[in-house]
Amino acid sequence: MQDPKYSCTYLEFYLRKHAMKNFVMFAHNSGEHWIFVIIATKWKKVFYLDSAPRLNSDFEPLKKVIDE
Repeated sequence: MQDPKYSCTYLEFYLRKHAMKNFVMFAHNSGEHWIFVIIATKWKKVFYLDSAPRLNSDFEPLKKVIDE
């Protein structure tokens, strides 16, 4: 997440490569701990699974990359 342009390029490449899949899933370190992200390409939805929601993790950088 230090280089948003690289992250966008990488995510775009990965999503294009797996465009025919219904789901793209990956782990992401939000800085404090890991979360699990599911992109439901068929429905154009993103799910963030956070086992420690009380930490108030900042998903904004990840959301910006996915939104681009």
